[in-house]
This record gives sequence, C-alpha cells and structure tokens, in this order.
Amino acid sequence: MNTFPPPDRAQNWTRIARQYARVSAPLRPTEQDVELFRQVIAGHDEQVLLLGVTPALAALGNNMLAVEAMPDVIAALWPGDGPDRRAVAGDWRTLPCPDRSRSALIGDGVFTAADVNPAALLREFLRVLSPDGVIAIRCFCAPAQPEPLEAMVSDTLARKLPDLNVLKWRLAMHLAASNADFRVPVVTVLDTFNQLFPDRVALLDQTGWATSEFDFIDLYRGSATVLRFLPEDRLKESFARQGGDAFLLRPDGYPLAARCPVFVLRKAGAV
Repeated sequence: MNTFPPPDRAQNWTRIARQYARVSAPLRPTEQDVELFRQVIAGHDEQVLLLGVTPALAALGNNMLAVEAMPDVIAALWPGDGPDRRAVAGDWRTLPCPDRSRSALIGDGVFTAADVNPAALLREFLRVLSPDGVIAIRCFCAPAQPEPLEAMVSDTLARKLPDLNVLKWRLAMHLAASNADFRVPVVTVLDTFNQLFPDRVALLDQTGWATSEFDFIDLYRGSATVLRFLPEDRLKESFARQGGDAFLLRPDGYPLAARCPVFVLRKAGAV
C-alpha cells in the first residue's frame, strides 16, 4: 500500500485538488512556465516522467508516465490516460520505474509538497533518469530573510494583491524563512492569517475580494499537512551536489515569480 503522504495529509491534498481549477499563479504554472519546461526537455522528451498530475504539464513530451501518491488527486486533476500518457499511484521516494528508463523528469512544487530532503529525492530521480536525461522542477523558494508581516498587510489593504492565493503563499514563505528546517504546518498559515485579519467582512470591503477567496485558506483548517519552502541557495546546493549541469531558469509576469524558479539538472554528457 502506498503510504506517502499519510492518510490525514492525503485528505487535505484531495480537498485542494478539487479546488484546483480556481487556483491562480503562483500556485499553478502559467503558460510561460510551461514553455520553459518545453524548452528544457526538447530533445529529451521521448520518455517523460511527471511528478504529480499537474494538468498544465500533462501534454509535454511523449510516453508520459505521471506518478502521484493519492488516487483521489489523480481522479480530480488528471486529464485522462491515452495512447501517449498514463497516471499511476506511487511514491516519489521509490518510483515505479526501472533504472535509466526515463529521458526527462518534470514537476511543479515537488519539494514543497513532498516535505522530504531534496537530496534524497534527487538521488531517486537520477536513478530512473537515462544517461543523457534532464530534470526540470519549478520550486517555491523562501526568501533569504522573512518578509515583514506588516508589508503583507499593507499590500493587501492597498489592493496590491490580486487574490488570497498570493497572500497565502507569502505568509507560508514568511513562516518557512523563520523556521530552521523551512517547514510550515498549513494550520499555522491559517492561524497567522486570522491573527492579521480577524475581521473578514472588513477585509472583503477593503480588498474587493469575493467571499469565495477564503475557501483557499480555510482548506487548511484541521489539516496535518506540512509544506517546505527551501531557500534558493539550499536548493542550488542540493542540485549541484548531484553532479552534471545544474542551473535555473526564472519566469516572470506573475506575483512571486522571482521566488518560483525552474531548477534544471542535466546528467553529465546531456545536450
């Protein structure tokens, strides 16, 4: 039986998956992000492994295998199996793939969702990667120093944030940057939001947001889920230690894009 993540956390991810169609950037990749993935895997797209079932990435490459821990999330998000793609339930720590069988591995927010040492995951990813393969993962990175909460409140009330998704992610990254392990229980994100904005009616009046915006943060109520937002330099170090050619690409054009680079690792000799 697949045990990653445990059932209490899986329930939260299922709830999030059902709301995914309403989620905005940076929580979901934009067309520009998808184009970055497409460029990176060009020439290496004959056997693509997708970590998770991010719909925007489901059409990239050929012979795609998507691996997602939770069948309910697959049911909620996966566009459907076809001649050139299929999704299976599995654990990213022990991928259901033979050694050196995949020409490209791609994923969105993998190291935030997994809450696992990135070096350990990368070693498993490299196990299944072909000798000339490439890995591309969009990462959510905590800032080097915690962003002041006052700045978030000010930006929110000044209507500088398009929606609550952006505020939620800024709060989560603030909390991660304040933690030695960069880990954030999502209930703490909700608690911090409620402390900063105790009057939701007033908040709606000042921001112009719809009441439905609260759905995106109230999903965290009672959840055991823990997210991890590693700083960019920590992720760079983890990628560089694997050998090969490690670098990152920077998207732009959406809130927090600067904190959402696509990390790339090419095996030695890959073109």
